[in-house]
Amino acid sequence: MFLFNDGDEIRCYRDEGQGGLVLYSQFDPVHGCRQRDYVAYNWKLDGQVSMNVINGSFISTGRVRGTRSKNEGGWGNDLPSYPTVENYLEVEEAFKPYPYYNSADFLKDRRGISIHKSINGKEWESNILADPSDFDLPGFRGWNNENANGIADFYASTLVDEKRILIKVYWKEKSRLVDRSEYSDQFKENIRRRFRFTGETTIIPGVIADGKLRITSIESVIPLHRFKRVVSDEVHWASAPEREEVGQFSLVNCVLEQGSYVYLFFQYRDDVHYEFHESMHYSGIFLYRMDKTDFDSFFEEKL
Repeated sequence: MFLFNDGDEIRCYRDEGQGGLVLYSQFDPVHGCRQRDYVAYNWKLDGQVSMNVINGSFISTGRVRGTRSKNEGGWGNDLPSYPTVENYLEVEEAFKPYPYYNSADFLKDRRGISIHKSINGKEWESNILADPSDFDLPGFRGWNNENANGIADFYASTLVDEKRILIKVYWKEKSRLVDRSEYSDQFKENIRRRFRFTGETTIIPGVIADGKLRITSIESVIPLHRFKRVVSDEVHWASAPEREEVGQFSLVNCVLEQGSYVYLFFQYRDDVHYEFHESMHYSGIFLYRMDKTDFDSFFEEKL
């Protein structure tokens, strides 16, 4: 939940629930923020609310996903070329008892970035900022190239200011398909959530220009060396058991600058997304301090 002081009014923003809308209400000293909710914008939320006030304007970033129309936070019928279901016969077979679902829709679904702007926090202009299949970069080319392995997603984002953005990228790979029913019975019948591609999750920099995202580097802003690991033999469900890699990084909603330093608060958990099994992972909250000059250099064109 986010609270903003707008003159005499304190306004609250929160999510309606997973797959719901972003709501706002006035703060009441007695009842708090949950009285008379209004819809902020009509794009359904998939992921976290990331609300900011920058230079007097409200700016929110979110996620684009699913088969809803592009005016509601989805892709409509705009699917990338790959991956194709013909290469995953186990998926095609599992979907046969559910003819009302299209297995290709689930294999080709990807997460993009939406951006929402308002001068008063009530009337919004919403657009798709970035589609991962539009980027001809290592880790992304698999959406349009049959022989490329990477089908990365934009999992979440954090605005630094109006022009700069930090992006949580989920480096999915076609060669790492997870069947979640192998470790949880709840997914045997839940076909829409059963199969997922997986890979590392890191934070990379980008800039916003002319309403589009430009990635300036695919190098992680947070150094990875202290977090890399090889899974133990106990993790028999790992999709890349011999690989040294990281798990999942998640940033908070803002970047703090103080003096000549930049501070990034983040969560790290060492399991790779969707390879979760009961509670066999470690997680923690961390603070990374870096020189502001070094931080600014991430947003200079390197690609």
